[in-house]
Amino acid sequence: MSYDGVSFAECPQCAGIWLHRDGLKQLKAKNVEDLNQIDVMNVPQKVAVSQPVVMDCPECGYAMERFRYMIDSPVMLDCCNTCDGLWIDDGELTQMAEVLEGKLVQSAGGAPNAPDSGMSGTAPRVKSEAEIQFELAHKATMSRYKALTGVLKQIEKVMGTKYGHY
Repeated sequence: MSYDGVSFAECPQCAGIWLHRDGLKQLKAKNVEDLNQIDVMNVPQKVAVSQPVVMDCPECGYAMERFRYMIDSPVMLDCCNTCDGLWIDDGELTQMAEVLEGKLVQSAGGAPNAPDSGMSGTAPRVKSEAEIQFELAHKATMSRYKALTGVLKQIEKVMGTKYGHY
């Protein structure tokens, strides 16, 4: 399937989509409203069932990792660090658009803007110690991953071969 030049695969059963990270970046760069349009296009044929804790990548079969989109949003995505793909559940593209539009995350210097909350100017939610520790661990892991990726790319350049997707 393709939308505005960005290719992705859709699961007709659950309406989840699979795309590479660059595809998501392209969609966000064009128009945040495109995320809503893709969500509206895909309608699940069956009622969603609970997902396994660890999902296997539909492209390469390796275990995917869950991460919080933009760290402080409620949206949880699945990514494959082997082939650099993303699994986005039905409805999450719309939630991502809302996050990008500032409806679900705290605006710079202001209070959170939760849709239909009926409360303006409320204090931001305080993160639990577990959330803070998770975010710190995630940042450290991603930093190590980026460093390792850089080293591997340098090795590939010197050796003239490609070992994997990262």
